Amino acid sequence: MGNGREHNIVARIVAASVSAPRLVLLGYLAVVVAALLATVNFLEINTDSRGMLNQELPFQTRTAALEDAFPHVEDTIAIAITSTVPDAADAVAAALDASLRGKTGIASVFSASTDPFFLTHGLLYEDTTSVEETLAALDRSADLLAALRDDTTADRLFGSLATLHRFAAGDADQVGALDRMYGRIAAVLNQLQVGTPAALSWQTRGDDNDGTDAPVTPVTRVVAVMPTLDYSQLQPAEPALNSISDAIGALPDTVGKATMSLVRVGVTGEPTLMFEELESVADGIGLSLGASMVCVVILLFICYWSIRRTVVTLLAIVVALVLALGFASVALGPLNLVSIAFVVPLVGLGLDFAIHMTTRAAELERNGSAPRPAFIEAGKDISRALCLSAFTTAAAFLAFVGTDFVGMGQVGIIGSVGVMIAFFVAITFVPAFATLGKRSSPAAKREQHPLPKQAPACAARGLRQGLTAVLIVLAAGAVWLAPSVRFDTDPMTLRDPDSGSMVTLRALLTDPDTAPYRISLIGPEDEINAFADAARATPDTAEVLTPASLVPADQEAKLALIESRYPSLKANVFGPSRLPLADANGAATLADALEESQSGAGAEALSQALIRLGEMTNDASPASAALDDALVGYVPQLLIRLDALEEIGPVSASDLPPQLAAQFMSPDGIARAEVVPRHDMSNPSDRNAFVAQLLAVQPTISGAPLEISRAGQVVSGAMLQATLVAGIIVTLMCLIVLRSWRETVSVLLPLIVAGLLVVGAMVLLELPFNYANVIVLPLIIGLGVDSAIHLALRQRERDSGSVYATSTPRAVFFSGLTTVVAFVSLALSSHRGTASMGELLGLSILIVMATTIIATPTILGVLKRRRPAHR
Repeated sequence: MGNGREHNIVARIVAASVSAPRLVLLGYLAVVVAALLATVNFLEINTDSRGMLNQELPFQTRTAALEDAFPHVEDTIAIAITSTVPDAADAVAAALDASLRGKTGIASVFSASTDPFFLTHGLLYEDTTSVEETLAALDRSADLLAALRDDTTADRLFGSLATLHRFAAGDADQVGALDRMYGRIAAVLNQLQVGTPAALSWQTRGDDNDGTDAPVTPVTRVVAVMPTLDYSQLQPAEPALNSISDAIGALPDTVGKATMSLVRVGVTGEPTLMFEELESVADGIGLSLGASMVCVVILLFICYWSIRRTVVTLLAIVVALVLALGFASVALGPLNLVSIAFVVPLVGLGLDFAIHMTTRAAELERNGSAPRPAFIEAGKDISRALCLSAFTTAAAFLAFVGTDFVGMGQVGIIGSVGVMIAFFVAITFVPAFATLGKRSSPAAKREQHPLPKQAPACAARGLRQGLTAVLIVLAAGAVWLAPSVRFDTDPMTLRDPDSGSMVTLRALLTDPDTAPYRISLIGPEDEINAFADAARATPDTAEVLTPASLVPADQEAKLALIESRYPSLKANVFGPSRLPLADANGAATLADALEESQSGAGAEALSQALIRLGEMTNDASPASAALDDALVGYVPQLLIRLDALEEIGPVSASDLPPQLAAQFMSPDGIARAEVVPRHDMSNPSDRNAFVAQLLAVQPTISGAPLEISRAGQVVSGAMLQATLVAGIIVTLMCLIVLRSWRETVSVLLPLIVAGLLVVGAMVLLELPFNYANVIVLPLIIGLGVDSAIHLALRQRERDSGSVYATSTPRAVFFSGLTTVVAFVSLALSSHRGTASMGELLGLSILIVMATTIIATPTILGVLKRRRPAHR
């Protein structure tokens, strides 16, 4: 095996390393220090998942144009306040709006539900019927609001309701309105009496709710925060998010603990998602790397039964890892999240060469060779296998380079360079360090840990042939399963589903009013309006927003209604109260009134609740202040809204809040239409249908639903292309270097079987492909061929002997196992994409290793290859 050119080159490099080990190690020390400095000074991370794809793709260029004209589409931080009591959500939104203005990292804040413009003109955005019903409801509540204006207590509420109850007799509309309010008050009292937070909503049409229960459908108010992003920092949005966190933390003091008990506050938006994703990757990679190193140490010691060899191999991979990171930091610019996560698998990948070199040298030493000659001879013996393995693995990594999946191309460059570095370290650093200080005279032939004299039972020829047949049959069955394999195109599924930003995002996606996944079109305003008209006719569109749609429709009719009814409404609410002052115990007064003449289910429920309230001891009953907060705490908010109606008037485009207008008309005069989906865009079928309908209307649309759909096509196409390229290159390399079609078949056929088994396992285990783990198929080719090459070439050397009686299967087994451990340790990451990459790649390498060890020697035997006379 020692006649090839690569044999001589590798042997000479090994010989030079063992002849001057101190010089080699000093050289590595200098290079490692330089790589560490480069990593510290130049390493950058890009958390934008869209940067994973070619920016020149048409949908990518349209997205870039959209974000240049309307930065809020990408950069907004959304604070979502959800509550079954709209008044509580409004109170929290107003408090956050006020507290965040001018804070560090905050460029602007906008809360539509509490913005002064909408407080004054909000009624104009309802339809005419709703405006009339709202005014009628306010008219019915006017006397009660007037009574509560200066005495906002539960006693005043109960006493006033008692008076209104007696006055309403014979007025069916007033009786019905009161009965609905009774039911809602009863529901609040019942909740308070069992210790559940509750409050009465005083929204303008709150007394029109049916039934006797408090409203249970939650509402969500969104406070939109535009951060000042500092891209010189690793976390550009961190100052803004810190200010938001402080403001949320201060809410119990700002709005009160009672209000905070009624709301759920969450923060999401792309800056928040990126912040949490980077944190999860950083936390996960430390844990994964630690777990990987611990397991690798144990496996290496079992493989060698030598502390010295274990330490040398570990130092080799540390050196290779540092050099690979230094290269990536200097040569590749900002690394994406998948590239950073791939540092951990490099531990396992880089070990392969060192393990093969060390185990072969150890085998020669056991047979009596001195350490230095043993490494030189090992370099000759396995040089062809090492070289071919290094180049095929590097080729598999590089297969993604040149595809539109540029993010995985970056992983490919890091992986290929890392593999070549690990190969060079294995033939220089490992021999130099392993032989440092060792005597060069031949050692006595010994068998410290002898390899088995005969093949173990699992390697018996008949059993191996049977297992190979089983694997081929299973692979044939996997062909039937292959069409069912899924590709998850949504990049959000790579993020931790339990993180605060993702929980909040999923909640927003279920409601068309708050759904952030929307389609946009930008251009001249007349084209935008034409598109909007056509888009509104599509089945899955809930609403289309344009600059024109921001101006309320039918203003004349609505303003006429308001002008005719608001003066008397204002006089009744803000003038002297027409209701007499209530007795000190308003609850008892109301209970007596209800007992005299109950008029409906609400009155019955309230009567029972008041009786229970009166029967409860002072310790068990709600405190007076708590009762006031729960029942009339939000009356002042309604009074502010009613007072603001006095300034209502016609609205034109120039009257709109600047922050709202800027969302649909850029300073350069570019208009935007925003299409709101009717369904949840996290559902692939709904998302694809929505996108297809709008593409039929206008093919130049952009937005998250389209990006997800198109990105999935790009990534799946890149995966198939990379797999095909890797397969062709590896096949050609094997044919050129091995110079035997039989050995090439014995190397590649197990990989095909393993690839089919992996795909079948993915279907059965419901593991989809995603942005992070698509590298699995090309990598199976690159990594799987390594083990097969070592086995095939060692079998050639043994001729008629069994390869299982050599150190090669041990090296293949432990190098594969360390790679599996490195990948599986990624599954510990809280980052969903990193974890999925670890799970799938770990499973894949395990299948490849088992298939290769079993099938490669068997196929060689079946083909009955004869050893040629010369190589």
